[in-house]
Amino acid sequence: PLLQRAFVQNSPARSICVGLPGGVNYLFDAETCAVMYGWTGDFLDVGPDRKGRGGRHCKILGKRFEVGFRGALKIGDSSPVFQGYSRLGVPEIHYSVGEATVRQTVSLHAGLVGDILKRGLQYTFKVTDAKGTVTFNLNPGNVLVEASAGKWNPDKTALSLNAKEASEFTVTLLPKN
Repeated sequence: PLLQRAFVQNSPARSICVGLPGGVNYLFDAETCAVMYGWTGDFLDVGPDRKGRGGRHCKILGKRFEVGFRGALKIGDSSPVFQGYSRLGVPEIHYSVGEATVRQTVSLHAGLVGDILKRGLQYTFKVTDAKGTVTFNLNPGNVLVEASAGKWNPDKTALSLNAKEASEFTVTLLPKN
């Protein structure tokens, strides 16, 4: 995988872009500690940031798809705090929410939407020291979503997990369109 910290057009300033094998990429916002969106195709045009005096926005080189972004995992009233990432193998993003530590990886997921093969993302979360309910919030309007643990509310806008369920779980997202 490719990993590039970049200031991407129409995206947060603290963006981390990751290019996965299979032509799927995603943008993680280190401020909100969440994946903002994905895209298929080529990775990034970093030329505007590197040429001349630099400092201009990079651009994604592909077709953007929504991932239902609604922020990071929630645990109580605590805000997420970015801790860094590991570049060994699949990039692993580290952040904390209150006393809990979160390790998140993102991988390519392919599946059928109707009769059409779509490429999307699968998040794997490992949460330690969670005190109380862990919640994954989602805007399900543009994505089909499944989870390996926990319980969705009726409109699939929130997945609730107890500390044991949150110790390791996956959320799989496929774009509807």
